[in-house]
Formats: sequence, C-alpha cells, structure tokens
Amino acid sequence: MPDKESPLGRILEYLAEEGFRPSDEDDRGVDVTHGDVNLRVRVDPGDPEFFTISALIGPYEEDDRAMCLEVASDLANTKKVLKAGVDGDMVRLSAEFFVPDVDAFLKVLGRGIRQTSHGVDWFVGRFQERKEASEGEATATAESVS
Repeated sequence: MPDKESPLGRILEYLAEEGFRPSDEDDRGVDVTHGDVNLRVRVDPGDPEFFTISALIGPYEEDDRAMCLEVASDLANTKKVLKAGVDGDMVRLSAEFFVPDVDAFLKVLGRGIRQTSHGVDWFVGRFQERKEASEGEATATAESVS
C-alpha cells in the first residue's frame, strides 16, 4: 500500500471517495473500472508531473491491424487528449496529462476517467462500423463477380 501522502496514495484516496473501487495497485498505478471498461491510472515516479489513464482493447485478428491503425488515427484527430496505439493484437488507448502536481491531476481525474472510458466505447464502435462496412463491400464484390 502506498504512503497516503504520495501521489499514488492521494489518487487511491480520491478514487475511493468518488465511489470507485481501486484494485491491483502497485508502485506505478492502480486499476479502476468505469462502467464496463477496465482502466489503469498510472504515475511516473521519475516524472512527478506526468500521469496517464489507459485501457487495453482487444485482442484483434492480425488481418484487422490496418483497420485498428486507421481508427486509432481517427481517435487521435477527434478526441482531445486521447491517443491509441496498436501493439501486437491489442490496442492501448490512453489519456496523458502534464500537470504541475498530483493536486492538479486530481482536479481532472474524474473527467479523464470518463473521457478514456468513452474513448474505448468510441474506438470499439468505430472499429465495428468499419469492419461491417468492409465485410459488406467484400460480399457485394463477390456477388458482382459471380
């Protein structure tokens, strides 16, 4: 358990006060669930002004990698602090914050959790739309060829 006055200790206290059930903490972060999305709130012991909230999405099939990259690019262009990266068969979606200290981060943590959770839903929805459109185009092409 981190020291209550450490950045992570302060984050754990905030999450508990806000009704979250933080779990699986270590010296770099803590897991929390928002709706049905599992998130990781992280601190960087080497940089006390840098905080992240992230989620893993997937796994995806190797054939879907290009589509994941396209949706990740769309996300970065439309969702303020969110970005997504494709790593193997998973997508890591994250919100990154440079703030002066943990007090400043706590002021935006609730919004960051909501935004990251919403970003996961947005990514999955956009991916599904593209996947269905792609499959529809493949079916239409196969029918026109036959």
